[in-house]
Amino acid sequence: MSRSRPSAADQELIRHLAARELTASPARFERWRRAGLLPRNPRRGLGRGRGSTASVAPETVEIAAALAFHARQGRDLRLAVVDWFLHRDLVIPGPTTVPEPPEGAVFAALAWVVARNPIARLFELARSAHTEPQKDAFYDSALTMLARKPLGPIQFDPAAVREALLAGRDVNEPETAGLQPQAAYTHLIVATEMGFDEVGADTLAEALATIRLYPGLSGDDLRQAVQRLENSDDGAKFASAPTHNDPMGTLKRSSIEQLRRARTVLYGLSGFGAMYFMHALLMPETPGLTALRARIDKLGVGTLLMIMCTGMNRTHDAAANLISCLDPWLDAIYDHLLDQVTNGPPLLHGPDSKETADKYMESWIAAIKNLGSTVKTDGNADKNIGHQGPAKSTLGNPSAPAQGG
Repeated sequence: MSRSRPSAADQELIRHLAARELTASPARFERWRRAGLLPRNPRRGLGRGRGSTASVAPETVEIAAALAFHARQGRDLRLAVVDWFLHRDLVIPGPTTVPEPPEGAVFAALAWVVARNPIARLFELARSAHTEPQKDAFYDSALTMLARKPLGPIQFDPAAVREALLAGRDVNEPETAGLQPQAAYTHLIVATEMGFDEVGADTLAEALATIRLYPGLSGDDLRQAVQRLENSDDGAKFASAPTHNDPMGTLKRSSIEQLRRARTVLYGLSGFGAMYFMHALLMPETPGLTALRARIDKLGVGTLLMIMCTGMNRTHDAAANLISCLDPWLDAIYDHLLDQVTNGPPLLHGPDSKETADKYMESWIAAIKNLGSTVKTDGNADKNIGHQGPAKSTLGNPSAPAQGG
């Protein structure tokens, strides 16, 4: 129950938060305590019958700072818990490490986010569709729901954008397949939950080509890959048996240690995606960055990594991608790329270079300024390149390709 006058301990806690330019009230402290997130202030006796007083533990200050940073008026507290878990060591100012949120609160918050995800609900609906009327109902629901979302082909190619920026010309639009994006995403959901014989190899390949999740592969390449799988020893199993995208089930089967590992994988893959993305924004080349990008291209996961990177600032997408990173496949990709960074050429320095990070940033800024001066000298430059940056380009639906588990 909140008090009309803050306790001495709560007043002290308010002062600690104010020193970090964070605000909270005793009423909010009490709500956080009732939710099991903020510890109550321990009391100590004053001796000689003088009663007791409460003090603020350093850990309590860090927890209150995390909650004050992520919780805001009108925002569900469960979203703040997800952000606290995802970002605990990254965004809270202060000298000590922020404690982990309570395990039960983390799982409850993630389950609540997953349950509210419309794409996850589509996967569940497809998974439960066994009769022909149920399948027809799924298609109707999928097309209606996906029509409300800004789906489209994934079109952003960092190398093409970089080349266009440097040349002062438009980025060539990628060729698109014949399917509508909503139909393409629907076919992928069906293939995942019902087996790809429900849509057929050609339709599945056309859906993948439409979305362009693997832009290095043409429609013919994708069709051949699906046909090879169809004709392989495991083809019958893959054709008739669903692979299942079940984030809720994956979450329920996971331990807190696995979630923490998935968090490490998510941040690592997002970082690699940022480096891949920033190539478009004239990030200076080094042998290490070139080798890392070549490794990403060889794996064909550049678009997926960029989707993860751009989803980190949206709690619902970051939560979906966190659960995706419980998948051993993404864990293996992270280890593979980390090996390249660890054992390959340094990312920001050549083997014999004394270039510092500051000098690297100076050269990057100089490249951008040089581009700006080029724009000023060419009256048509804004028309040619001003609309081609990442803000205009779309990465499609961030939650659909990286939703799994």
